[in-house]
Amino acid sequence: MNISQLPVGTIVHAALGRMVLVVICRRVDGWRAYIGAVPGKNHDTEWQAVAAKGDKLPEPVARAIAGSFFGLELDLKYVQ
Repeated sequence: MNISQLPVGTIVHAALGRMVLVVICRRVDGWRAYIGAVPGKNHDTEWQAVAAKGDKLPEPVARAIAGSFFGLELDLKYVQ
């Protein structure tokens, strides 16, 4: 799936480990990825803290994760 096919405002998340989440946010102007540590008890709620306060990933890392973990084709720009 192309990232441009996701509706603006879509947020997806995946665990890189029990206590590390990555969050990809589809935005009007492209997309952005964040990473953050979480308690590891409920990823379905913990992703919100990563989206709000997580560290923005460098573009090469974000592209690798988006392709590997989410299977996304990245046809939009990464928002710096």
